[in-house]
Amino acid sequence: MQDVNIFELNSTSCKNVEGILREMGTLHELSVCELSFAAESAAKSISELLDAGMTVNEATSLLSDEISLPDVRDEERIPSLTSENVKSFLSHTSNLNKVIFAELLVKRLAELGITVSEGDYLPGIDSEETFAYVKNSLSDEAFDVFSQEFSDPRIVYADNFKDACRMVADGKVGYCILPFEEKGGARINSIVELVSSLDLKIAAITPVFGFEGNADVKYALVGRGFTIPENDEFTDRYLEIEVHRNSSLSLGELISASEYLSLSIFSVNTTSNAIADGDFIHTLIFKDEKKSFTDFLTYLNIFAGSHTPVGIYKNIE
Repeated sequence: MQDVNIFELNSTSCKNVEGILREMGTLHELSVCELSFAAESAAKSISELLDAGMTVNEATSLLSDEISLPDVRDEERIPSLTSENVKSFLSHTSNLNKVIFAELLVKRLAELGITVSEGDYLPGIDSEETFAYVKNSLSDEAFDVFSQEFSDPRIVYADNFKDACRMVADGKVGYCILPFEEKGGARINSIVELVSSLDLKIAAITPVFGFEGNADVKYALVGRGFTIPENDEFTDRYLEIEVHRNSSLSLGELISASEYLSLSIFSVNTTSNAIADGDFIHTLIFKDEKKSFTDFLTYLNIFAGSHTPVGIYKNIE
């Protein structure tokens, strides 16, 4: 039986779309050139601020108050558009420009001899190798895993989770070990709020299975500062941030930015946080796919507004 084409695309329309795509590609290249010039100018300004004693974190935060890239939501600068599809397309493009600018800024700073790293945005704190936790068989198992990363680990038992966290916040111990995720993957909200209220940071996470091997919960190693794991081909690293619902960047924009920078979304959760007066908090966990988080952190610091880094860690097993 002879093949019959049920439907065939109009060849003229296909050629026209192909031509439009080429034009869009050319316009994108021109846009990147202009963003590169802007990034070069910003890099010089940041270099001067660093010479004056500012940190990279402070300088890029200051830049966020000064830089204003065109945004489809800015009706004074971009005429009102009737098509919601066009608005959506331009909004995505506006966000992409912000990501490209951040990426180019890091490159331009490197050309000036200024190497920006994850540690510029995620400062560490020298901590004693002391670990507070509520004693039970699961937390003992978690300690056995976490302690392998240290040379002289010591235990301090706590009466409850709040006391363990308070010891860390007060600098009496270096870290605490907490149950963080129940079997099935749900975060323990009371623990999350406790860590957030004291501005503590996740240093590592490990699954714990118990004596019979069926517990399957995750424990977190928590400290006052960030502990940046080595970036190598054998280690999966995760960046966790909290973003308020009223952040200047939407959840979709953050996810789109991470994908452009070759990061993958590991988890997204939304909770009502009592600490934030009941406001909804988005918790996003990104996986680095063997890349650095530096460009993404620069983008967040300039454009994300109210966001809070929660931790950068590896999943120890």
